[in-house]
Amino acid sequence: MLIRSYSQVGHADPLLQSELPWGNCDNWWNQATCVNPYERDNLSCWTEMYNMTYNQTFCEVRNMSRVLVTDLTDPIKEFWDRRALQISPGIEEPGTIRWELALTLLLAWVMCYFCIWKGVKWTGKVG
Repeated sequence: MLIRSYSQVGHADPLLQSELPWGNCDNWWNQATCVNPYERDNLSCWTEMYNMTYNQTFCEVRNMSRVLVTDLTDPIKEFWDRRALQISPGIEEPGTIRWELALTLLLAWVMCYFCIWKGVKWTGKVG
């Protein structure tokens, strides 16, 4: 049921906007290191060697000149982690109740209740 409520949130967001919210890095939940996968090929990147044994690859992203390639994030991952789920830093900080997730979870359970109450024949009419 929880996964169904996540998917309902993921499907409701695009209905309210003209373009997909995870299609770009111009949203309030995106970090400065967010890079669209289609733009990664156009980044200016270079490799630096340390002590002749250790390599690190850096890229220039927006106004930041030295960003590690491993620190680059994807807008899709940021949408789910920072917008839809708003994952907290750890168990010490549980975060707040996500009302849209709570309401979609309630809707999923109500649909499940009616499917069980009315029987299998009625299930196709609910979904």
